[in-house]
Amino acid sequence: MNYMQKKVEWKLIAAISVGFLLIVAGVAVRPIMYVAFAYSILMICLTKPENTCYLMFAWLGICPIFKLYAGGTSLYTYLELIYIVRMLISCRRIGSKFLISWVVMVAYIIPGTGSDITSGIKIIIIPLMFYLLGQSINSDNIDKVTLSYASGVIFGSIVSLLRDRIPNMLEYVSYKSTAMKYSDSVGFTRITRFSGLWGDPNYYSIHLILCIILCAVLFSKKRINNVLFYSIYAFTAIMGAMTGSKSFFLMLVVVTGFVIFILAKDRQYFHLSIFSIAIIIGAVFVFSGRISVFSFVLERLLSPSTEGTSDLSTGRLSIWSSYLNFWWENPLRFLFGTGIESGFMFRVPHNTYIDFPAIFGILGTFVFWTPIVYCSKTIWEKKRQGTIYPLIVIMIMIFFLSMLFNMEFVFELVLAVAFCKISIDTVNIKTNEQYE
Repeated sequence: MNYMQKKVEWKLIAAISVGFLLIVAGVAVRPIMYVAFAYSILMICLTKPENTCYLMFAWLGICPIFKLYAGGTSLYTYLELIYIVRMLISCRRIGSKFLISWVVMVAYIIPGTGSDITSGIKIIIIPLMFYLLGQSINSDNIDKVTLSYASGVIFGSIVSLLRDRIPNMLEYVSYKSTAMKYSDSVGFTRITRFSGLWGDPNYYSIHLILCIILCAVLFSKKRINNVLFYSIYAFTAIMGAMTGSKSFFLMLVVVTGFVIFILAKDRQYFHLSIFSIAIIIGAVFVFSGRISVFSFVLERLLSPSTEGTSDLSTGRLSIWSSYLNFWWENPLRFLFGTGIESGFMFRVPHNTYIDFPAIFGILGTFVFWTPIVYCSKTIWEKKRQGTIYPLIVIMIMIFFLSMLFNMEFVFELVLAVAFCKISIDTVNIKTNEQYE
């Protein structure tokens, strides 16, 4: 890496960091949030088009508090629109097939949007964001994009840990999800689950697990420093355990096995020994109840009856069956959906695969995904050359989460697909030379 490249990287790190600090300061002192918004717009407009994706991925991690007031629309939504305009101006042209499929999608969705304009805009811009973000990610910068995303998740986690000490932060971050915890001294007690800045532990946990699996892939290709990877792994694992999310814990076990496989395959026996010993010692302490942060999620996993339901899905199976029964009796609803304004027929399904047919119907689901699938086949190589693991993690996690109206969904999706499509060369970090 030459001097100019390093200089550009440090400028980007400084720009991202200033944005982080201004947004947090804006929560404490409301007028500063206007400054933070103006600064973010300025950075998006002045930064080179190929580098703006770093800013977007980093600031995504704190978008829940990027608001003029608690309960308001996140300013990050408006920043997305500005980013789209900026990138459209720079690229100047969009593939005609993508544009036609996107226009068809918009024409299908708008009639059902009604007065819920904000949700409609979020849905409509998802394919555009996917297209523009995807064009900015390639084999040379995918590690930096990933670390930008991870920096936002980690910074947001630290801010949430300090929420009691930051003025007004508790107005922006309110934890509503609770669960039962058992202790011999007091019996069952209801506790609030840690949720980062996202207000829901499951939405927060998907960011954490994605950070781990993406960094694990980079680790396997030697595109990330060992110490940095282990630090990210340990921090996100602890944060995830604090959420009490069962899906996070199960996916963490899978990712941990993946890391052990990588170390064994690359014959890094010293790192394999240290990592394995640390995992074994940690597991002993966890199952013996000496690490309380993990004992809570194990209790939820092994004793589902404490949640007021006897199944591991925490009542999700009952909700899903309600939708399936309704569609069986009302096939037209299954075909066309209810529309954004009408919303879900029953409770939120906590399953993205049900979200789409519930709102758009099977027909609308096909119309929605057509431009995104087209993007993934044209932006990168048509043949998959990367690793499918991050995409599998996303596909499993959204089976338990409703991600349709969440703005982070497109960022997670485009990263997972990029890792799947892009061939990531192995790099010697010490010399920064590719040797595969």
